[in-house]
Formats: sequence, C-alpha cells, structure tokens
Amino acid sequence: MRIRHIIPLLLIPALTRAQAPMVRQMSLDEALAVAARQQPDLRNAEANLRYAQAGTSAAKAGYLPQLTVETDMRYNTIIPTSVLPGNALNPSGDPNKLTPIRFNTAYNNTVGLRFIQPIYDPTRLVAIHNSRTASDLATAQVNRIRADKEESIARAWFDLLLDRAKLDYATKDIERATGNSTLIGDRFREGRALENDHADAKLRIRTAVLEKEKIEEDILTAQVNLSSLLGFDTLVLVDPKESLMDLPALRDSSWMHEDDAPDAADSRPELAEEKINLQVSNLQLDSKRAERLPKLNFEGFLGANHFNTTFNPFVNWYGNSFLGLSLRWPLYRGGANRYEVEQATIQTEQQSNNIRKLRQQYYYDLVSSKRSLTHQWKLVNIQRERIAIRKDRLGLVRSRLTEGRATPQDLLDEESLLLQEQDTLYRQWHDFLTARLAYNKARGRQTLR
Repeated sequence: MRIRHIIPLLLIPALTRAQAPMVRQMSLDEALAVAARQQPDLRNAEANLRYAQAGTSAAKAGYLPQLTVETDMRYNTIIPTSVLPGNALNPSGDPNKLTPIRFNTAYNNTVGLRFIQPIYDPTRLVAIHNSRTASDLATAQVNRIRADKEESIARAWFDLLLDRAKLDYATKDIERATGNSTLIGDRFREGRALENDHADAKLRIRTAVLEKEKIEEDILTAQVNLSSLLGFDTLVLVDPKESLMDLPALRDSSWMHEDDAPDAADSRPELAEEKINLQVSNLQLDSKRAERLPKLNFEGFLGANHFNTTFNPFVNWYGNSFLGLSLRWPLYRGGANRYEVEQATIQTEQQSNNIRKLRQQYYYDLVSSKRSLTHQWKLVNIQRERIAIRKDRLGLVRSRLTEGRATPQDLLDEESLLLQEQDTLYRQWHDFLTARLAYNKARGRQTLR
C-alpha cells in the first residue's frame, strides 16, 4: 500500500464514523479549475501579483508632481545676531569695525504650499523599471506555483484512478474466486478434487474480500488527499468522471515525434522565473550606478512668514514665494558606491551562471524523461500481450478441468497469475501517466494537456 503524507490512515475510521462528507464528481480538468479558484497557495500567488502591480503604480506616482502643506512655529529664546561693516549704515563709520545687529523677532511662523516636480531622477526611473519587473516576476511565480500544484494534483489523481481500477478488478476477483470455489466444491463432492483444494478456494475468497477492503481504504485516503490539494475547507470526496484507461493521454502518441532540442525546455516556468531574476539583478546594478548621477527637480513655494515680538499669530504676516530648480549631484561617498556596483555586477554574473546551469539540468530532464516515457510505453504494450496470453491459458485450464485433464490447483494458480499480470498492467499504466507528466513538465507544459 502506498504511503500518503497528507492524512494518516488512523484518521480514516473517525471520518467514516462522522457525518457523511460531500461527494463531488468531476474530471481532472474540472479539478484543476477548482484548485485555480480556491487553492490557498495559488490565491496567495495571485495576491502577490496584485501587490506587485500596485507597487508599479506607486513607483510611477513618485514621478508625478508633489504638493505639500508646510507650517512651523518658532520661539527664539536668543534672537540670532548678524554683523555689518561699520560703514554699512553710517557712511562715516569705520569699515573695519563690525556692528552687531539682531535680526528676526522672538516669535515667527511660516505657512505655505511647496510644489516639487522631478525633472530627472535616475533612481526613480530605475525604481519604475524595477517595479515592472517585479510584476513580471510575480506573474512568473504564479505560473510556477500553478504548474507545481497541477503536477501534484495530477499525480494524486492518477493514484486515485489506479486504486479505483484495482477496486474494479478486486470486485471481479471476488466473483472469479467465488465461481472457482463453487466449481471446485462440485468436483470435491464428486470425488474428483481434494478437500484441501476446496478449502484453498474458499480461503481465496476471503483473501480477495480483504484486499478489496484495503483498496477501499486506499481510495478514501486518496480522496482526502485530493480534497486538501484542491483547497476545500471541508472534506469533499472527489469522484473522478474518467477511469484510468479512459484518459486521452493513453491514446496520444504525438510525443514520440517531438523534437528534444536543448531549447525545448525554455518555456518551463522555473526557467522563466530565473530569467526575470536576472533582469532584477541587472536593475539592481543600474540602481547602484544611478546613485552617482545628478537629480534635477523643479520647486516652488507659495506662503507667508509671520514675525512678532509677542505671541500673536494673527498679525504681521508677509508674503513669501519662489520658483526655482534644485540640482543634487553626489560626487564622493568615500568610494562605497564603487564597491556596491562591483557587488551588484558579481550578483548578475552569478545569476547568469545559474540560468546556464538550469538550462543544462532541464535539457537532461527532457532527454531523461523522454527515454523513461518511451520505456514505460513499451512495458505497457508488452504487458497487454502477456495478459492476452494469460487469459487464453486460463480458458484452456478451465476446459481441461471440466474434461478432467487439469487439477483445481492448476486453475487457482492460473487465476493468481492473471491477477498478478493485471495488477502489473494497472501499475504500468500509472507509471506511464506519471512519466508522461514528467515529460510534459520538462517541456514546460501543463499536466497532460
């Protein structure tokens, strides 16, 4: 029995005793659509995308005009003193003698509107590009997470279909074991079979019933796992519309003729995400370089200043207004920026190397998964032929048993061999679907579509 990590088997008896959960029939495509709407990880990834898009709007707003209301009130405990040459106010005064004069008043206040319009700000421009790249990165992350979730759901779906196929065969096995027990019982009563053969036949019925019960528990475990993967808040038992043998992927052989060139895996969402990470690294390098460039703003102020020797903010106001350009150009920061640029350059180089490494790994995955898929396809076809041969042998043994030329044990042995071959076919179908899933992932496709 396969071990599943989502819900322990110990919880299954409690689930069966509780209120019957909802049963919902759906196809694999419908299940993927349900997950896209409600799966928490996918919802969070889409929320991250909206967050990044809002960041883009915020970055663009930084280049729009800024209007600020300013006010301040000040009490000068010591009124500032300035000095003038001695002849500044008195032509006959000594120019070498400084005359101290107190300017300003004890109380002053300023109120006004300040207007700033960035004209050239390279750091803001890089921030805008960076925010757009962040949106692209969030989109790539959504695609990657969606691909990962769809792969997990598809694998769990195949597990459930395998268990259901085994359940159908287990039901037929009970019917065959019951028929064999009846046939051998008749031979025993006629004196043409041993009592041990009859007891063995009845034991196989009980074994088949027990195997069916185990498979039913496996199905419930797989359904609980799927309910969690699809994002249901309460337990929903998924009932697949298709069977293991009905999936279109089993009849589609177009993959045999596809080209496995090194660039075939470039559409993988993981690689697309890494490419955008490289863009982010380049923008970080541009941001460090932009810090060394000048910034030019257009500024304006419209307001009034208040001066008074006593606290009375309602009198003695004087207009104040200006328009102008402000330029800020950092010339030297102790060489820190040069080292920061060097660090960003190294990060960009490392990101490029990581992309090369991923391309090499993904090409290996593509070639390896194609070979595995081809091998699984061959195994399935061989197993079909084995089952056809085993069914012919079983029919021949039945005929010989009726004619008295075979023993009941021969019939039981052939039944066991056919059961093993059929179980092997189901597992190989499952392995083929899993290999097909891995191959499509290596080519950057979604599930089996």
